[in-house]
Amino acid sequence: MRARYVIETSSWQLMAAESNFGNANELFAIGMSAARAGNATLAERARQALAERAHDPREGDLRPAVALMEREVAALVALAARRGEEAVGILQAAAQSEAQLPPPLACRNRSSRRRELLGEVLIELGRPAEAVDFFRQALRRMPIDRCQSSGLPGGRASGRCGGRAGALRQLLVNFSGADPELAVLAEARAALGQTGAPGVELTQRRRARRSSGGVRCGGSVSSPARVGC
Repeated sequence: MRARYVIETSSWQLMAAESNFGNANELFAIGMSAARAGNATLAERARQALAERAHDPREGDLRPAVALMEREVAALVALAARRGEEAVGILQAAAQSEAQLPPPLACRNRSSRRRELLGEVLIELGRPAEAVDFFRQALRRMPIDRCQSSGLPGGRASGRCGGRAGALRQLLVNFSGADPELAVLAEARAALGQTGAPGVELTQRRRARRSSGGVRCGGSVSSPARVGC
């Protein structure tokens, strides 16, 4: 849950200096956060640890997903080092590999978002036109979740989830229980000319009904380790 929150809200400061983790998703979040925060040493240590876990039999069927997580962190390490073309190449290969895997089950691998990340990197490199298709691919793969794409709110790339306005409204609905001061939500509200999120009450009722089903997500290893150990 912590890893998912950090990644989906870009709250990198929460794990940018973290060294303890309980599972591969948290290790991935540490690597992403460290790379985004400019902590290249920690990001590289997290990448190496992910590479090791991608070959660890104890990860079972998650090993392909862990291998892709390692590639994402490697791309952000390259981007932080101003090796933009290398970062794009890594993510393009990762997206192609991901296409060979089934779409992630609800909650299971939501921390990983290769096409969306590739779109974001292209925007950061000043190539928004190239980013559009990758955001659309991400939306097709995970139609609801990917309305949260950071490329949609500011119009830096256009995507489809009932149109751009529909995507922005869905973003606000998806994050109706989140901190209203999150930058991505403020940006979405500004783009829609709103001061609040539409449909919040209805969405909260729906979430309450879903939560009564007792759905559980994720897991953890029996004993947390330290990055680089």
